[in-house]
Amino acid sequence: MQTIVLERGMEELKTILEQHGYHTIYEDEESDTATCYIYREQNPLSQKTFPSFRNMEELSASSASNILMIPAENKTPEEIITMIENRVYSPLFPPGYF
Repeated sequence: MQTIVLERGMEELKTILEQHGYHTIYEDEESDTATCYIYREQNPLSQKTFPSFRNMEELSASSASNILMIPAENKTPEEIITMIENRVYSPLFPPGYF
């Protein structure tokens, strides 16, 4: 089961994700199986760490080095669920690029 980590204050999105079968936790709760981090802040990694990872060696040795980062601002729950399911934030190349 995928574990989705959210910033505090995103209770409505947390409920919707759980209704779609996702296991959700807040960023200050312990987890070593997180597959996605949903945030509102502009630069979340500059001020936050995942509590279950105490150092970079532990982080790189875990699956957390592949965490999908999703900024929640201006996105509907449906858009966020699509991003989680497809493991993409946005298309790499715009339509008509090639």
